[in-house]
Amino acid sequence: MKKLKQVLLGMLLTIFIAGYVSAQQSDFPKRWMTANEVEQQYGTPMNKSEPIGNPVISFWEYGNFIVFFENDSVLHSIRK
Repeated sequence: MKKLKQVLLGMLLTIFIAGYVSAQQSDFPKRWMTANEVEQQYGTPMNKSEPIGNPVISFWEYGNFIVFFENDSVLHSIRK
């Protein structure tokens, strides 16, 4: 019985953590969104880097996160 309680507690904790991380990630632009979609949804960024390289890479800085683009598509978003 004790082992069953430990397994169930572990499963509930895993579900809680997965939901918490998922909720945090929903605050950021999703991969493959266009720059236009990001700006429409999150507003004008505080700073836009100059695009460099081939393929073109740039980033936009917002108050609590940074969005990295390849050409016009989101590659990744990170919390500051």
